[in-house]
Amino acid sequence: MTRRILTVMIALCMAAAPVCGAVPDIMQTAVTAHAEDAAQSGKCGEDLTWKIVEDGVLVISGTGEMNPYPSNSPFSLNESIKKVDIQAGVTSIGRGAFSDCPNLTSVTIPDSVTDIGAYAFQYCPKLTEIVIPDNVKSIEQGTFTDCKSLSSVVLPDGLERIQKEAFIGCKSLTDVTIPKSVTSIGDSAYYDCTNLNTVTIPNPECDIYDFQNTFCNNNDGGNYTFTGTICGYFGSTAYAYARKYGRAFKMIDGNSAEPVVELASGDVNGDKTLDIMDCITLNKSLVGAEELAVVQRKLADMNGDGEITADDSLILLKAILGIKA
Repeated sequence: MTRRILTVMIALCMAAAPVCGAVPDIMQTAVTAHAEDAAQSGKCGEDLTWKIVEDGVLVISGTGEMNPYPSNSPFSLNESIKKVDIQAGVTSIGRGAFSDCPNLTSVTIPDSVTDIGAYAFQYCPKLTEIVIPDNVKSIEQGTFTDCKSLSSVVLPDGLERIQKEAFIGCKSLTDVTIPKSVTSIGDSAYYDCTNLNTVTIPNPECDIYDFQNTFCNNNDGGNYTFTGTICGYFGSTAYAYARKYGRAFKMIDGNSAEPVVELASGDVNGDKTLDIMDCITLNKSLVGAEELAVVQRKLADMNGDGEITADDSLILLKAILGIKA
């Protein structure tokens, strides 16, 4: 309605121009107002529209998928956008849609959204928290790159993948719990998260990208380190990752004697291989150089007498060498 009125005003002003010298100024004002109104709204999908309303709230409404924006989203570098309200009916957030929104602090995403495109919120330095809807299965590459104020991320229980560089540079993240449903964590997923203290990975078979910068809170001269703690189950992929890269590890349910993954008797170090390292771990415990967790003690009790002694070490050594007891 507003645009129709402005169009009529412009037409009347043009008709009256020869009569009144002041009319061109009125016409210019109307044209400017029309352009400004257009700049505050538009389409972002076949059946989706966007509009910036009062207090810097960007409202996305309609049904279906949002357009992808490999570059130059209509919202990028828009300093007036402070909040994004995506309404029910929208099914996806386009690639790079809200990249480079310098004053964006919060986003509301409805359960109708099933896909969030790569780099969707990268370089949003004031974004502090976000809740990912239950139907989203993957956090795509670079989704939250350099969201330096992002301190709270709620990941849904049905999430399956955290892709490469998903949370790279999120310097305000402190404690992360990966849902048990997640089956893979990509390269540099939590790289340069300088305040990250703990990462809990309850899926014992989660495929963790095999490089030291997957979880990194300190890059000192190219030495990717993580001074926090990785939490998981004994014998899990999280346990193996922590051992390989010298990360501190804390067992989930450390008082349980039953491993959550299949481990052979004698696999004291939980690497799914029976070798001399298991014997070394057992012997360290005998001299007090290493304390075994409850589950490790059960695996080390080779003769089943409820005690860890030199007899268990001898039985284990014979098993490793293939010598019958």
